[in-house]
Amino acid sequence: MATSSEEVLLIVKKVRQKKQDGALYLMAERIAWAPEGKDRFIISHTYADIKCQKISPDGKAKVQLQLVLHSGENSNFHFSNDVTAIKERDAVKELLRHFWSCFPVNTLFLEEKVIKMKSNLERFQVTKLRPFQEKLRKQYLGTNLTSHMEEMLQTAYSKFHTWQSRRLIKKT
Repeated sequence: MATSSEEVLLIVKKVRQKKQDGALYLMAERIAWAPEGKDRFIISHTYADIKCQKISPDGKAKVQLQLVLHSGENSNFHFSNDVTAIKERDAVKELLRHFWSCFPVNTLFLEEKVIKMKSNLERFQVTKLRPFQEKLRKQYLGTNLTSHMEEMLQTAYSKFHTWQSRRLIKKT
């Protein structure tokens, strides 16, 4: 599975690969898939190895994501949870898109974009997520239904701070 120093950002269960049930794991540097009941990844691709992603059109019976690699190979994933399949596939697609578009930060444009993204995430957390948490706390006696969102935000902040620290070290 993920190495001890590798943080898992998102796990999507009920993802099939070649008719085998399993789970898709998104980490900071790679995406991986493991069969159900196994503790090892069968498929693992770094984001840099991925040339593009393709998704099945809305309305198709199967909700799929295909990762096309620079080597010409591809990996197909079928999201088989009927209730949340499209939402889960799109969440994975968006998370991948944001990672590919911002990191590594090697231009002034990407530097500005990363800073703006962090600001937008903080604004979202303060204006949307925290009021929603308070509402839930009052209605559901303290149940924390937003913990996954908080974890995702903290991971994004951590990635930003790591990048910012490295950037400052390089400038000195």
